[in-house]
Order: sequence, then C-alpha cells, then structure tokens
Amino acid sequence: MPSSPAATYKKAPPSAKHRAGLGDRPIGQAHKRPPHLRPAVEPVESTGKRRLLDAAAIEFSERGFEGASVLSIARRAGVKQPLLNYHFRTKEGVWRAVIEEGYQATVLVQQALDDDPSGASPLERLKLLLRSFALINVHRPSVHAIMQKEMMFESSRLDWLVDTYMAPFNRRLGALIEECMAQGIFRRIPVEHASVMLTGVLVSYFIACELPERMYGRRLKAANAALAYFDNAVDALLGGMLARPRSAPARQGERVRAGSSRPPTSRPRG
Repeated sequence: MPSSPAATYKKAPPSAKHRAGLGDRPIGQAHKRPPHLRPAVEPVESTGKRRLLDAAAIEFSERGFEGASVLSIARRAGVKQPLLNYHFRTKEGVWRAVIEEGYQATVLVQQALDDDPSGASPLERLKLLLRSFALINVHRPSVHAIMQKEMMFESSRLDWLVDTYMAPFNRRLGALIEECMAQGIFRRIPVEHASVMLTGVLVSYFIACELPERMYGRRLKAANAALAYFDNAVDALLGGMLARPRSAPARQGERVRAGSSRPPTSRPRG
C-alpha cells in the first residue's frame, strides 16, 4: 500500500535546507525533488492545461493583464478557447494560476523554515529564503515580468499579489533580518533598507539581463549563471551587513602619519 502524504513528509530529512530542496550540491546539478515539495497547486494533468499556462505566462508578461485576452492565450497554446474556460473559468483565473505556479517553491520553503526543527542559524535560514526568491526568476522569469507590470497601477490583482505572496514573504524576510541583528550577526540598519537591497539586487539581474548578455557575450539567464550570480550577490550583500568589532583606538605614541611607517617625533616645547 502506498504511504500517505503525511507519512512521506515525516520521512523527509529534518533540516530546512534539505526539506526545501536546496541542500548542498554543485550549482546547476540536477536533483530529485522530495515528495513533499511536489506542486502545492492543482497538478497540471493534461498537455492542454500545461500549454495554456505556458502561453498565458508569455501573454501576460509581454502584454500585461489588460493587453492579453483569453483568445490570444488559447491561440498561442494551440487549443480552443472553451478549454481555457473549462480549466480556469476566466482570464483572471489563468492569471492567478500562473502566479501560483511560479511562487509554489517559495511558499514551500517558507513553510519548511517556519517549522524547522534543525536549529539552523538565522543567517542560514535567511540565505535559504533568498535563494527560494531567486529561483522564481530562474525557473519562472515571466512571473516577475508580470508583477512588474502589475505594480505600475492600482488594481485588485495587485492587492491579491501583496496579500497572498509579497507581504508574507517580506514579513519572514524582515523577521530573519531582525533576528540576525538581535544575535549580533548583523550590524543595526533599518530593516526595510536591508530588505529592499537584498530583493532589489536579485530581481535587477533578471530585469536588466539583456544588456550584459550583449556586452559579455554570455547566456546570463542560464540557471547555472543565474545561481552563481545569486551566490556572489548574497555573499557580498550579507558580508557588508555583518557586525564587526570596533578596532581599539590607537594609544598615545602608537599613531603614525599617513604613508609613514615611523611614529611622529614630538616637538620640544619652547
């Protein structure tokens, strides 16, 4: 008899890193996704539905919600429009399905970190959360393109995005940054500054990738190149946020002039 989902979950490795599917492995190396990390959203059980989701991601990222239509999505997918209505009901239904599929890995990582029995440090958990955020860009670059368009104007869709995904992610991110500062890992800086710096640097790589690809002649959007950038960017940013002990002030007689290895001579008092 096949094991239940709950039983499968209990057998998963206890650390957040392995439960999140982000364990130590060479960048770009293929790995099997743990059973509990299989899609949280409804499985794409038909090629027609899969093609509709892929087509919708392109249409929404290129034209925005208002510019795309159920007819253009169906045509790009090579299916009849009633099939879209059958699977998603409305244009907003397929739009939400695209976003949900893009965010599912990040949501699973957040759930694993919230229920982490491994005692991982807040810095390690912060890195895992940021990596899950970067993976959206690696595996679903259209999702952030869609979000960029939605953030230009107020709408009920933007409200749904913020309430469902962006606000919960930023609460966890801010809490981990606060925890790092409370434990003396990071120096004290405004949490919102740290949050915007970290997420902004990760997103900007994918938004402005076309220009450096042309300049350097390399495929920077490839998964291995993108994850290498992620590792370097996070190391640089977090390294700059680390708390460092203040150096003790130089004592009298130990100060030296700039550019000289000899201490200054004292002038006789006249």
